[in-house]
Amino acid sequence: MDKECMIQRLMREIEMDFSSDLRLGLIDRVRFNTIIKSETERLREKGYLEIERMFLRAAA
Repeated sequence: MDKECMIQRLMREIEMDFSSDLRLGLIDRVRFNTIIKSETERLREKGYLEIERMFLRAAA
């Protein structure tokens, strides 16, 4: 699996985690979007092996 696919799957998990906070009113839409954007950028800065380890850990 290529790096971008793993990042997209990891981001779905992160979005699900924070979307519950959004629904509960713990964060607003602007904060949610900021978190998602910063997490995506942070993941793209990491190397393939590091992303793969994170992906495999999340899949377990």
